[in-house]
Amino acid sequence: MCPDYLRHLAQRIAMRDLLQRLTRCGRSTRVNTDNGAEMDLDFSWPVAESYQIRRMEKPSRRLTIAEGCFDPANAVEPFEIVPSGTVRRDRPPLDKLPMATALLGRYRHFGKVAKSKSKALQETALEFAKQYGLLLGRSEDGQPEALDTWHYLISDILALQKAFEFGRWELSAEKIAVERIEAALVPDPLTRAPRLVLRPTSLRGAIQLQLAHRLSRGASLRMCRHCGGPFEAGIDGKRGDAKFCSDACRYSFNNKRRAK
Repeated sequence: MCPDYLRHLAQRIAMRDLLQRLTRCGRSTRVNTDNGAEMDLDFSWPVAESYQIRRMEKPSRRLTIAEGCFDPANAVEPFEIVPSGTVRRDRPPLDKLPMATALLGRYRHFGKVAKSKSKALQETALEFAKQYGLLLGRSEDGQPEALDTWHYLISDILALQKAFEFGRWELSAEKIAVERIEAALVPDPLTRAPRLVLRPTSLRGAIQLQLAHRLSRGASLRMCRHCGGPFEAGIDGKRGDAKFCSDACRYSFNNKRRAK
């Protein structure tokens, strides 16, 4: 094969890789998977300086959450999370962190130390909101968000995890209903060529979209046999039949079994 052609091909590949790295410095986040599929997300979300949990009062109006309108008296979790203080705008690490798995991991962690499931949910929502904001509400508005919003999302992720754990995903009624997503054609920050980006309208929508994308590219939700924490198998270099979230957990599990 002609040396000039090979040199030209190598230069094109190097330039493509450079453009992809530089593109990540632009407005959108490029979510990559092992098989090369990509998804551009243009998403930032307000995060308040602090949050607190309080019991819902009975208002004269009905509140809107994930599942439509409801009366707080009939809420599964009669609490709400309230933002306060100054607000910053952050970009969740959608290209690095599986957000749904992280949320489920926090819930599992607090479930071991909290006195009740309700308390575990409260602690999970507080910690997650301090990092990434409310699921639906914009923290700069100062409006509280029903804790039921968090309850329903975590319940959906748990149901999906169980479906994958028993290998019955294709027979499961559990599906990921991704919220309304806006699409826009924007100029590439480097080449100025048109690029299609997706814009979730809430943090919950971003989490759902990221999870749906990763599952469609071969990931599966599992629980570690040693620590019980959630992890994704079949993606990011982890085998599809993996039973442990890390080498450390695998070593600890096998050492404990040999010691018996």
